[in-house]
Amino acid sequence: MTDLAIDLPVLLVQLSNAGGRMIIASDGIWDALSSEVAAKSCRGLPAELAARQVVKVIYRQIENMHA
Repeated sequence: MTDLAIDLPVLLVQLSNAGGRMIIASDGIWDALSSEVAAKSCRGLPAELAARQVVKVIYRQIENMHA
């Protein structure tokens, strides 16, 4: 068995205590949405609802492409 070492970029971000959020998502999300659209679509929502809302926005975009 071969050991694999992957050099991944690391970004350190300090979040404010005033309710800042960080969206951690796969490439599939970032391929479909800009960071601005993702942030606007879930601003002010609890984490679980925010995640569902981001997915809903992507589905709407896909539907509009095929309409």
